[in-house]
Amino acid sequence: MSEVDPTDESIGRWVVSAHRYDDEAKHFRYMPIAAYTTKREFQRRFKLEGAALDKRRSQGKAHPKESITGQWKGEGHPPVAFQVRVIRLIVRKFFWKKQNFTYDRGYSQYEVFTRREELVDDSDLN
Repeated sequence: MSEVDPTDESIGRWVVSAHRYDDEAKHFRYMPIAAYTTKREFQRRFKLEGAALDKRRSQGKAHPKESITGQWKGEGHPPVAFQVRVIRLIVRKFFWKKQNFTYDRGYSQYEVFTRREELVDDSDLN
């Protein structure tokens, strides 16, 4: 694993944190557990910590406020997030379904109903 120091500000890193009770501060706070340079290793550790928390909860040893979180800390967006944003932009620009908002069958039937006219069944037109 490419585990790095969670407090090292010089590199971009994925940080796994736990919301736990801190005896020194006498309140709940987010404490970093581990940091990784790759998202895959971060997700693996995140799942392991989540499973451990679920196990402690089932045994009654965990406080209800405890949770596991993770985030990117570094300059700018993580590399994967930029790629996802570009792909979404391309899909929206070229492949997104174009909708015609000027005609909606439900609304036109509502207009007929408000004018108290008879509704025409579409099967009769064929």
